[in-house]
Order: sequence, then C-alpha cells, then structure tokens
Amino acid sequence: MFWELSSDRNYELIGATFEVLRNGIAPSSESKPSIELISSTMQTTLNESSSSEKEVNLGYPHWETHKNYQFGDQVIYENKTYKCIQPHASLPGWTPFAIRALWQLV
Repeated sequence: MFWELSSDRNYELIGATFEVLRNGIAPSSESKPSIELISSTMQTTLNESSSSEKEVNLGYPHWETHKNYQFGDQVIYENKTYKCIQPHASLPGWTPFAIRALWQLV
C-alpha cells in the first residue's frame, strides 16, 4: 500500500513508516528533503523519460503559483498542457509535473 506524499508536509507519515521499518529509529533532519530538491529531482527524471509526451500549446494560460484552480482548468507548464483533476490553490513547488495528484498531462 502507498499514499499520496504531497500532503505529508510535516513528514509525519514518512517518519512513521521509517520508524516501523527501522525498528524505532527516528529519521534525522537530513532525511527530510526540501520541496525544491524533490521538484528538481522529479523534473530531471521526467525530462529524461517523457520524450513521447505531447508538447502542445493550445492557447491555455501558463501555470501560476498562488492561484485557485478548478476541476477541468487547463494550463501550460514547460510547453506541455495539463488538466486540473482536483481543485486546489497552487503553491510554490506544486507544479503540474511534480504533483500528479492535482494535474493530468493532456
């Protein structure tokens, strides 16, 4: 079983899993990567593996931080079109490529 990690902002679920798997040894602060590091790592991985994904700009607005998105809204992020699949207010680091629980590549 696995859950969506983007909502585990205080690393409570990750910490509990780590504790169980490591027989009660608590994770150190170094084991909590920043959102920027996660986004950067995911971007590199996706750039290497997404050559077959569509790169179409149909005139939709570019993705923005601190904006309320509704189900069905479409945006452009890094020359790709994404559709909002869950209403939310965008936060820095919650880019369409990084948070697949909120966005679907069109």
